[in-house]
Amino acid sequence: MFRKRRGQQEMSWATIVDFYARLREVTEIFDSHHDKLLGGPGKTILLDETFLTKRKYNKSRKTKTMTKLYSEYIVGTIKKGFFLVDGEKKKDLWPRIARHCNPETSVICTDSATQYHNVNKLFNDAFHKTTNHKKGEFVNETNKLNTINPLENENWHFKKSIINRKSEKSIRQYMTLHFYRRTRLNTLNSLDAKVQMFLEDISWVFPGYGKEGLQLRKIEVPIVESEDISDMMPKTCNKILLNALSDDDDEVPFVDDEDGDPNWEEF
Repeated sequence: MFRKRRGQQEMSWATIVDFYARLREVTEIFDSHHDKLLGGPGKTILLDETFLTKRKYNKSRKTKTMTKLYSEYIVGTIKKGFFLVDGEKKKDLWPRIARHCNPETSVICTDSATQYHNVNKLFNDAFHKTTNHKKGEFVNETNKLNTINPLENENWHFKKSIINRKSEKSIRQYMTLHFYRRTRLNTLNSLDAKVQMFLEDISWVFPGYGKEGLQLRKIEVPIVESEDISDMMPKTCNKILLNALSDDDDEVPFVDDEDGDPNWEEF
């Protein structure tokens, strides 16, 4: 529109799309170098996960990302972080929490989902607060600070900012773009200061011909074994043992996949 008002030739949509992709690439590179631990002594961490890609009423086109991408969003009193994970179970979420959260954090707030049971074991002496969303409890009646509503609100803004969900790469770039805005640009008051900072960051990534700029940093995905938390994972049912049982057995022991507590169910 600016070029049109000046009587100049308009840019093609391909050029515009490529330009915005390059800008998101800058935010992705800067995000890859953000490795500070979330939380800390005297601070509170909110934990929650949200499903980014799904179809309502089985409508619209189905893509690969709808079957495997979850987003775990961890927020502290000052710092924020987004992480893409392959599921919502303990084995998917806990390694991320162990890797990116300060073990000296004082308070952890979550909902009552099973995957967050005993999550305070990942911390040295943290107090775990929960709210039961299934019962309509979003803010604790006795403790108004026991809530993850700010986190739910941030998740809503995050998902509204995603325009393209067709691939994991596009989702990851929109994730880093939102993170960059909320943690870097929003620390400045004026638009001039934000533009100046962004231009400086672009110069770090694209310094010019013959110069090497800041590169995308590949980060190892944490797993249960790498974080040494295998003993905290729930025990699963031994299917070989179940198949070996005779038909005369009425009941067999069953271990819940999430909390690890033994229960009994009819075979």
